[in-house]
Amino acid sequence: MIEEQISIPLKNSNEALKLLGVGDKNAKKLKRKFGVRLSIEDNELLIKGNTVNTEIIKVRLKEVINKLRNDMDMHSNIVETILMGDNNSSSSFEVNSERIDPKSIGQSHLIDKILKDPLVLVTGPAGTGKTFLTVACACRLLEEGKIERIILCRPVVEAGESLGFLPGDIDSKVFPYFRPLHDSLVKLLGFPATKRMFDSGVIEMAPLAYMRGRTLENAFLILDEAQNTTIAQMKMFLTRMGKGSKTVVTGDPSQCDLPKNKLSGLTHSLNILSKIENVGVVELKGSDMVRHPLVGKIDKAFGADF
Repeated sequence: MIEEQISIPLKNSNEALKLLGVGDKNAKKLKRKFGVRLSIEDNELLIKGNTVNTEIIKVRLKEVINKLRNDMDMHSNIVETILMGDNNSSSSFEVNSERIDPKSIGQSHLIDKILKDPLVLVTGPAGTGKTFLTVACACRLLEEGKIERIILCRPVVEAGESLGFLPGDIDSKVFPYFRPLHDSLVKLLGFPATKRMFDSGVIEMAPLAYMRGRTLENAFLILDEAQNTTIAQMKMFLTRMGKGSKTVVTGDPSQCDLPKNKLSGLTHSLNILSKIENVGVVELKGSDMVRHPLVGKIDKAFGADF
């Protein structure tokens, strides 16, 4: 990875001492754990390291600085805990022994938002991990007993096709639309456990149209490919939240298959909900991609034509 250096202005030497720790204890620990080096020059804190870790540590350092400026007597152990990410940090966790590590600062921010806010709107191009990380967070909360069910939802009319043109019963018709979500669950939980949870109703696939009239409590609701919802559909989905529920909406506004005269429910929601308290908004970008390096270039090339 490319190494970079960023700086944070400090007010005084006392702040520097608190941040670095006695005998540079915190600085040494951060270097061992993250490969990030801290130093002080002319009342500026310099952070050197690879782009991802440098950004992560910058966010933590700023959090500590803000806390110190409100409470200069803050215990050194608290400073160390925040910097090292040991304060129940949501950035990395395990699901069924599968280690989930964010590959970018954007992905880390997404995990933090999902675990903190009851409603999160996530946008980003293909390959940024928005669907997989959302499913992983849902599985984590299910394992911890913080939710009782996972509801997977997608609009099922895309690119000119509809359910009526597909063969088989409703489950057969719907499954192709839910394959990316299903594949994420299998990767995290294994196929046998995933099948058992579907059979028992702990995990449910629900076409968007089938959500009308329901109120879901203690559930994790995921609406994937939300750029293909209308405003009315989005309102209907978001109002399904019941007590103890969490909702995450994911999509890529640049891949909307709605008729040109219809505004995407995702775009509308971003415009009217982003300022509401407890609504998290995360925009993942090309730099957050974890697929083959060509995917980002392909996405950018096609974007130039639309």
